[in-house]
Amino acid sequence: MMLNQEVYDKVPYLQRKGWVYKYLITMLLTLIFPLWTFCYLFMPNSDMTKQLKIPLVRYMVFIGSYFVFLLLVTMTAFQDEIYFLKFSIVGKAFGL
Repeated sequence: MMLNQEVYDKVPYLQRKGWVYKYLITMLLTLIFPLWTFCYLFMPNSDMTKQLKIPLVRYMVFIGSYFVFLLLVTMTAFQDEIYFLKFSIVGKAFGL
């Protein structure tokens, strides 16, 4: 219980929400993270950028960034496979 209180200390509005809401918030934080860091460079003491110091927000941004990284790696792997099939004997047999 003490760890839960520490995690949700500065963001109590997320404590009682469901997993779908938390997932959507994580995706939103991932999308605005580049803008957020750009603002942090020029306005490090603003109210918006102070939220980056909250451990839960940092964790959610990290999870979203890692998800984007895995998505890009997966897309690259499939692109190489499609490129290989295009010029292989199997690809020519099936008209790829």
